[in-house]
Amino acid sequence: MPDVHSIDAVTEKEFQSAVIDAARLFHWSVWHVPDSRMQAGGKLVGSALAAGLPDLILVHRAFGFVFAELKRQKGKIRPVQEKALGVMAEAAGPASLTGCKVRVHLWRPSDMDDVVFPLLKYGKGPVVYGID
Repeated sequence: MPDVHSIDAVTEKEFQSAVIDAARLFHWSVWHVPDSRMQAGGKLVGSALAAGLPDLILVHRAFGFVFAELKRQKGKIRPVQEKALGVMAEAAGPASLTGCKVRVHLWRPSDMDDVVFPLLKYGKGPVVYGID
């Protein structure tokens, strides 16, 4: 990852690669569903049912599930993504009910050191993060 002075230059693809590498380092299983809006030869690739699904689904035997939407530092979240994250955050419930086993997060490159790494390495952090 580039230093904090060039954090605005980090692409979503670069950020996603860094998150996946860190997740694998700390023994998380990782799933990524490509953007449902992608087109190949004028045809929809994937399923419209995947619209709004967060970029990564992470699972760790001890730490639980993380649904993580990734954005560039100044990237905007689409309404369908915001709605999906809101529903997931509501379903995750208070930490006391889930034992912090289900988390819903919106991550940006500036979150890597203070939010992403501690969660992936130690399983510690907020149940819902980055969602207004």
